[in-house]
Amino acid sequence: MLDLAATTREQHAKLIVALLPELHEINQEYPFTAEHQKIKDVVAPTGVPVLDLIDGLKNHGPEKTLWVTPLDDHPNGKANTLIAAQLRDAILAELSAGGTNTAGTVH
Repeated sequence: MLDLAATTREQHAKLIVALLPELHEINQEYPFTAEHQKIKDVVAPTGVPVLDLIDGLKNHGPEKTLWVTPLDDHPNGKANTLIAAQLRDAILAELSAGGTNTAGTVH
């Protein structure tokens, strides 16, 4: 990830890291919060913004309503719509800020 950040910076490209949560337990206490934080901590020194997609996915009904099927917990159309909206907003915010996000976190 650090190499990717360096390469995009060298090529004057923009990079946003999006963290897609595991969709089984997002409405209650998310079991992978520490892992998400570790990723954020690694990326922070690069200045690359990090978008934690859990914020826009939780509390939209039972988690299984975001799955393709009860046996396939990949994001379904509803989840992908929520994800796309967050990505759109983050990209537009980066563009309107001129890509100078010094905080490194997209909310």
